Amino acid sequence: MSQIKIELLPVWIKFVGLAIIAVGIVLLVMSAIDGNISCSQPTLDLLAANTIILAGLILVAFSKDKNETESNMTFRHKAFFWSALVHCLFFMLFSFSHATVHLINFPAIMGMNSLIALYVILYRIFKLKGN
Repeated sequence: MSQIKIELLPVWIKFVGLAIIAVGIVLLVMSAIDGNISCSQPTLDLLAANTIILAGLILVAFSKDKNETESNMTFRHKAFFWSALVHCLFFMLFSFSHATVHLINFPAIMGMNSLIALYVILYRIFKLKGN
């Protein structure tokens, strides 16, 4: 079986992504301080901060590590598989809930972002454990 060669972004992009995530978190904190956070009716500030965080997570998730090895790609595949599985289960649970209509706005958007955040976290855990 042949392996698929996946090109990742350069290492320095990860640091750009982390800076973008930090900007998004600062915007979220500023929105919370201003009292603009509401789960039932998200504001433009909240959606913008969430989008900025998502952009940073994408850059972090798909950039190379400093010492990229063949086993890292195995960890990436494993992390992506588990984060996609958890993501699908999350939406299956909400699909069969009457609360979906009330929660579809902001929590659903956060749930979509959780896939990439969970991927980054699981990849780091798998890499540290070496499994």
